[in-house]
Amino acid sequence: ASETIQINPIDDIKELMIFDSLGRLVLWSFDIKETIDISELYSGVYYVNLIDTNKNISTIKLIKH
Repeated sequence: ASETIQINPIDDIKELMIFDSLGRLVLWSFDIKETIDISELYSGVYYVNLIDTNKNISTIKLIKH
């Protein structure tokens, strides 16, 4: 990804957190939209945590170009 990432489906997602490769929180949002702007992040590896209404956490590895 370089400018945006797509989150589908977003119905059950209540919280989104993006961490850098050192574990630092770089983006946190409760206002979840289908398209998340990541243009301000530096190139590198990130981890996206998606938390649903049941407090289940899904982690996705993201490589920003």
